[in-house]
Amino acid sequence: MFADVDFSQPEVRDDVLKWGEWIGKELSLGGIRFDAIKHYSEDFLRDFIRHLDQTVGTNWFLVGEYWRDDLEVLSGYIKRMGNRISLFDVRLVGNMSRISMARRGDLRKIFDGTLALHRPANAVVCLH
Repeated sequence: MFADVDFSQPEVRDDVLKWGEWIGKELSLGGIRFDAIKHYSEDFLRDFIRHLDQTVGTNWFLVGEYWRDDLEVLSGYIKRMGNRISLFDVRLVGNMSRISMARRGDLRKIFDGTLALHRPANAVVCLH
């Protein structure tokens, strides 16, 4: 907790890249979840994804937790990651919550402004 990882340091970058490759080869994984990605280096994550694609293959499902209710921001992030990452659909979760609490919720609006509507291949729906 509260430990900063300085991805600008070559030794740190190399160590984490090697770890990703190692874990991908040692364990039978189908993907990886990146938590709190808005709080760390986009450049490093893009490099890490490229490294995973080159060393363990492009068939992994990559999901990032970027908790922000802004379609433009999330879509831009997905594009900057080469469309290789999916994100949780924060707007859809919010829409579902609002509709569930409304007296006469209108499900026709459930997908308004969501990743599921605008970028379905990169949207992860997580309803509790």
